[in-house]
Amino acid sequence: MKRLANHRLQNACAGVSAADILAPPQLDEFIVGDDAAARAADMAALGWSEADLMR
Repeated sequence: MKRLANHRLQNACAGVSAADILAPPQLDEFIVGDDAAARAADMAALGWSEADLMR
């Protein structure tokens, strides 16, 4: 009986992976304020401001 219970528990745990619990964030969700100078030309071309980006 104990062996059967352990087997069922292992099967249940095997079905739950880290991806099911928490998906990794997309890289574009992280915008670093220190990189403002590096993206200044692109932002100007798009007509965006740093304030628009950080909202």
